[in-house]
Amino acid sequence: MVSVRSLTLQQRLTVYLLLPVAMMLLAAGALGFLKARETILREWREAALLSLERATHEVDMKLGESLELIQAFQQSLEETGDPHIQSWILAQLRRQEWVKEVKWSRANGKGTSGRVQTPANIHPHDRDSLQEGGFRPLYEMEVDLEKGILKLESSVRASNGEPLGTVAVTMDLHGLLGDALRYGWRESEQACLVDQEGRFIAHAGTLMTSRGRLGENGDPLEMAILSHIKVDPSGTIWGPGMPPELIAGFHRLQKAPWTMILFAKGKDVLAPVLGFRDYYLLALAVAAAAILLTIRLVIGPRAKMIQELCEVAGEVARGNYVSMAEARGQDEISRLVKSFNEMIEGLKERDLLTNTFGRYVDHEIAKEILRKPEAMRLGGQKRTVAIMIADLRGFTPLAESLTPEKTIQILNRFFGMAIEIIRKHRGIIVDFFGDSVLSFFDPIEEPVRQAALSGLRCAFEMQQAMAPLNEANRRAGLPVLQVGVGLHAGEVIVGNIGSESRAKYGIVGSAVNLTHRIQQLAGPGEVVVSDDLYREAEDWLRPKASSEVSLKGVQKPMRIHWVEEKRRSVP
Repeated sequence: MVSVRSLTLQQRLTVYLLLPVAMMLLAAGALGFLKARETILREWREAALLSLERATHEVDMKLGESLELIQAFQQSLEETGDPHIQSWILAQLRRQEWVKEVKWSRANGKGTSGRVQTPANIHPHDRDSLQEGGFRPLYEMEVDLEKGILKLESSVRASNGEPLGTVAVTMDLHGLLGDALRYGWRESEQACLVDQEGRFIAHAGTLMTSRGRLGENGDPLEMAILSHIKVDPSGTIWGPGMPPELIAGFHRLQKAPWTMILFAKGKDVLAPVLGFRDYYLLALAVAAAAILLTIRLVIGPRAKMIQELCEVAGEVARGNYVSMAEARGQDEISRLVKSFNEMIEGLKERDLLTNTFGRYVDHEIAKEILRKPEAMRLGGQKRTVAIMIADLRGFTPLAESLTPEKTIQILNRFFGMAIEIIRKHRGIIVDFFGDSVLSFFDPIEEPVRQAALSGLRCAFEMQQAMAPLNEANRRAGLPVLQVGVGLHAGEVIVGNIGSESRAKYGIVGSAVNLTHRIQQLAGPGEVVVSDDLYREAEDWLRPKASSEVSLKGVQKPMRIHWVEEKRRSVP
């Protein structure tokens, strides 16, 4: 159970103000709901009984219409004996949508479903009896549930009881019940006719078409209907639940010993009640929202600020540097938020330098690059830089004779030395591949000569640093190493390379490949430069050799220089 002391200020106000108001609104709404439901249900029951009566009357009318035509046919035999009138009456019977077959059979065994035999063909005794009007009509009903038909038979007898013939009318039970749903409840989905024992006579709809008897599945609603139709002429019955799954209404027919039953879903019948309930709950929610809004406007801003500060601190602990919105005001919370945002900006800048430029770029150089807005956009811009590739000579065959541990140890020693010297001369390391390191020297907004001089100073110092490195290797029992360095000054694309989630600051372009080709010409302990870079710094370089060479991927021969540093101060 949550203790009140553990709640925040905003939560306490919500509990103390919202809970009492909500309880009062709920109590008032419950009373109003019960009263409204009683009124709505009373009106529905009255309308439902009227609809049931109308639907039952429609079925009674269909049966009555057929019986009246049969009565008229009998009377025509008595009064006129006109075969045309009799044929017309039978034709009217056949025109009824629910009538499938009409047949008149004389007592002598001959029958017709077309023109009726004239009274002249009847035995004179029979004809006299008809003229006296002494016949008595008898109606018999026969239901065939499998075929879905109702057969009405009316026997014509003379006054002495002698049978004269039989009129047989076969009706479609489903057609007889077809308009029950249209004239019944608006919400009803199923109508059926049952006898006094609950046997299904006909169906309209698909809810119970596979059933044979009402209540055979033990459903409490159907059992209640079965008991009521035996004693009451009409009524409505609700199923269990609220709202009930089904609601039923029944009404007894006048022309047959049957009862019509309508079924409807409870949620459809109770839609007005449920709608009132939903609207009231909506009004209650609006009132609660108004109270919450008042609390939020008065106390919420400061409470939310503290909560947000706690959440953001958790995000920062997970490495997600999310700043808070600037706080207005001069109170202690606003000043705390301002100090927190300054701390986040410092952490973001530190990680930005590490993630973008790695651990191998001097932070001062990285900050200088980041002052340019375009530096952080994916892509870059073309400019001329000095490119350097330093490669260990003969290391690949040497590594085959060493253990993996010693191979990694040698590489780490060499790369550690190279990284320090490159950073010292403001170089930017792009990548390590195998036993080589690729770096470049960006003049940024200065002439490319400065970048060329930085690259050359870095290359010569790296060659000089190999002596102490090899001495340390000897003491550690490791082999001696030699490095070859190639430099070139050329145009490349400088900028962020990668995706929004992971990028690094580097260079791409044909000048990088050209530098790699030049580096391959450098022997152990040599520095080889392109003619483009040589012209930028020839005043303090001493060429050891120069040559026109054809490089792979380059159409024209290029002039390459093997150089060493002049023994004078570097400009």
